[in-house]
Amino acid sequence: MKGNAGRPNGARHRVTLAAEALLDGEGEMLTRKAIELALAGDPTALRLCLDRILPPRRERPITFKLPALHSAADNAGQPLHCST
Repeated sequence: MKGNAGRPNGARHRVTLAAEALLDGEGEMLTRKAIELALAGDPTALRLCLDRILPPRRERPITFKLPALHSAADNAGQPLHCST
């Protein structure tokens, strides 16, 4: 075994397993309550919802036009025209 001889990949800590057992089957209700609190103006619940339930979109396509290139010299001084 190379490197770290600790817990194997994918293994969870006993505290994590205990918390999962306590919350088993309650995820939907807790999520709904967090959303209700956020909609009522609770800043902590709002942050939780925005950070965890609705994470930032990272894979938004960006389109831009490229000039026809036949050699590296063809691109010297050409600006890119981007549109999102």
